[in-house]
Amino acid sequence: MKSLLLFIAALSTIVFVAWTFEKVTGARTWYIEPWTFGEGETVLWRDDASDSYLIPTYGQARFTSFARPRRGFVVVTNRRLIIGMKPLFGSNRMVQYVLSTEAAADGPRKKLDGGLLAVGYQTIILQAGAVQAHLDEKKPFVDLRPLSGEPSSTNIDKLRIFSDSAASFRLP
Repeated sequence: MKSLLLFIAALSTIVFVAWTFEKVTGARTWYIEPWTFGEGETVLWRDDASDSYLIPTYGQARFTSFARPRRGFVVVTNRRLIIGMKPLFGSNRMVQYVLSTEAAADGPRKKLDGGLLAVGYQTIILQAGAVQAHLDEKKPFVDLRPLSGEPSSTNIDKLRIFSDSAASFRLP
């Protein structure tokens, strides 16, 4: 019984610390359903049954098999790429990454977390023209490479997007 109470106390402490951190930093969860696109921003490509994974530069396995639960989404607009997934328990799909090919003068990309702890999603700048499609695989996917030298791209080799419609994937 004492172990159960300690376990519940530890979980409560974790939730309290996370809630306090959220209130202090102003970070919050962003969802794609109420997302408002900027003026002149149009959706070019969308896949609501995709999966995306960050592949690290260091510390990766020699061979990795990626799961395809098809809980993620990818939205490509004429200005950016928005990637996220549906949580295990929940109906709304939350934004995890916002990728762009244009480097802004300042902002979250200058931080090591890419703005995750301040904004609520990670901002990553992509290399222009660094899209590599692998359509002949069992699970078709697209590899995107982040711009090297950016603090938000530290230890990120590539971002892999698995999609059944990967052949039509295009960046703006």
